[in-house]
Amino acid sequence: MHGKKGEANRMKKTIVIVGAGAGLGHHIAERFGREGFNVVLMARNASRLAEYVASLKSQGIDADYFVVDVASNASIQTAFAELKRKYNRVDVLVYNVAMMSGNRPLELTPAELLEHYQTDVVGALAAAQQVISMQKDNREGTLLFTGGGFSSFPAASNTTMSLDKAALRNLALVLAEELEPMGIFAGIVTIMGTIDQDEHFSATNIADQYWQLYTRRKSHEIIYD
Repeated sequence: MHGKKGEANRMKKTIVIVGAGAGLGHHIAERFGREGFNVVLMARNASRLAEYVASLKSQGIDADYFVVDVASNASIQTAFAELKRKYNRVDVLVYNVAMMSGNRPLELTPAELLEHYQTDVVGALAAAQQVISMQKDNREGTLLFTGGGFSSFPAASNTTMSLDKAALRNLALVLAEELEPMGIFAGIVTIMGTIDQDEHFSATNIADQYWQLYTRRKSHEIIYD
């Protein structure tokens, strides 16, 4: 019986959420999990990931996790190699990572800027490339990224976030252009406010935008304002 269940899970669609946490990442996991997806969480903290997986399983959602540090390309390669050994498909990748720290341009060092860029943008490309290698043979798949209002309205008090969200938005759009002939869809949800600042910007409502982008594919960006 266990073997049959394991085989059934391998045939189900799978979503991988990089940057899984208690907030938006968890709500995205629940949203896709309710639609019958296997949910795979990736983040740095194994104990917290185990808690999130237990919560999802208590809701009847098939869930798993792998530890990854997106500041390290080697860690990304290792995590996805482990994923590929266990799962034969990744239908959806969500990259939901950002270094949320305020900084100003005259106080920011080049090393700090590179550290943020690695996590916010380079890690997104590295994770996407790992998933694309699994999707292109099937000529289908989806890549979704978490954007923010700083991409259009930069602020000196949040310099790296302003730079990185602009870069991430453009990364999503150039990937969309590059991958469309391969049958792979790429898109970004640009959140023009603070998550859970009010009911409209609740993590539940925002998570639903990822599902809408995945299913409707009318454009490559949802601006949630």
